Amino acid sequence: MYITTKDGIKIEWTYNPRPAVKVSGGNEGEVYLVQIFEYYKNNSVPFFLESYLIEDGSMFGYNVTYFGKFEFRVIRFDEKYGHTEIFRDTYNDLGQKVKFVLKTQSFDEETDFYNVVSNYIDQSKCVPTIVSSLENTTRFKYQKDTDIDYIVDFDNEYYKTYYIGRNEFNGDNLYEHRWRKVSYGNWRLFWSQNNPREYHNLTSTEIAEDLLGFTEKYNDNNGFVVTPSYL
Repeated sequence: MYITTKDGIKIEWTYNPRPAVKVSGGNEGEVYLVQIFEYYKNNSVPFFLESYLIEDGSMFGYNVTYFGKFEFRVIRFDEKYGHTEIFRDTYNDLGQKVKFVLKTQSFDEETDFYNVVSNYIDQSKCVPTIVSSLENTTRFKYQKDTDIDYIVDFDNEYYKTYYIGRNEFNGDNLYEHRWRKVSYGNWRLFWSQNNPREYHNLTSTEIAEDLLGFTEKYNDNNGFVVTPSYL
């Protein structure tokens, strides 16, 4: 996805497989402020996650690959008007092509994953494509588990791809850790950028619900949301 502003600034963005935005076409050496927010539950005001300065032609990415109602904002400095917001977009897969990869070698687990995915589709009204890594699957197109690709592609045909399963751990030593977890914005706390909670003691249904945003109701020690006292 991309737009070009009236000043000739090209902004490319995607949420697949993780949120990313690229800004180009400005003055040589120009710097932009890129911010990412997340709407939590039914809040109408998003919580701030991260903010970076990027040079013209550079990309900013937020490495979380599971569900989040994210919002991008791009701010440019104008000598006449000061800091001006030139772009804003919020995740919304209504009517968009979304791919769901069921990562499992069990028929029963494939069923559990599909039931949660079906619930997500009913609520989001996205246009789904469902594939499975189960070699003998009888219901979905087969896709090898090794075909997962986390590389950002701004021209991908899918608005978002969700990998439903026990994904590769990602998070250690990349960002500030609190209580052996990754934290963002002083309110977002999770185990890995590819699975919000450690999945070893979770049911198949809980794993899928985590990845598709259904278990944000857990705010205690079993959860992955921190709400500071000032919020």
